[in-house]
Amino acid sequence: AKAWCRDRNQPFSIHVAEHSDEIEFLQTGGGYCRDLLKSLGRWVSGWNAPGTTPVEYLDSLGALDDGTLLVHAVHMQQSDWEIVFKRGCALCFCPRSNRNLNVGRPDLECSRQYGILACLGTDSLASNQDLYPFAEAEYILNHYPNVHPDDVLFMLTLGGALALKRGDRFGSLAPGRQAAFLAVNLANLQ
Repeated sequence: AKAWCRDRNQPFSIHVAEHSDEIEFLQTGGGYCRDLLKSLGRWVSGWNAPGTTPVEYLDSLGALDDGTLLVHAVHMQQSDWEIVFKRGCALCFCPRSNRNLNVGRPDLECSRQYGILACLGTDSLASNQDLYPFAEAEYILNHYPNVHPDDVLFMLTLGGALALKRGDRFGSLAPGRQAAFLAVNLANLQ
């Protein structure tokens, strides 16, 4: 999938470091993920856990570069942040989904400290009550006091456009961009 996206100059999106079961699976080869694969008849015998973090594993496969959009990034170690920064990856945070699944809290502040491009997502209706990015922004403003509102607005607009390699056409009101914008009634957010 990464090669297909790279050949077509398209962004490559992948969920990474979302929950502790993923970490356990890559570290030890055991746990819930292995049991799930076995129950589905999808376990590959002879596969050995790499003993790395998800970010390190993707990096070893050559999947990380400035065309990669990493979704969730909840369980990131210091070395993971450094790899993501070095490779120029973008991050898509879905904090309400993470809360609903009880998988942890992404470190939005750390992405800002590293200067990593970030945007907002909602994940899906399987893990979120709606697909409303403004509700995601409101959640961040109410639960991340160290994240500046300007940064949240950036993640909602130009951050998303840049992460999807569409910053030349979308994400800001500027000459040469699509002249699309919304009026949002914040009183209706819950």
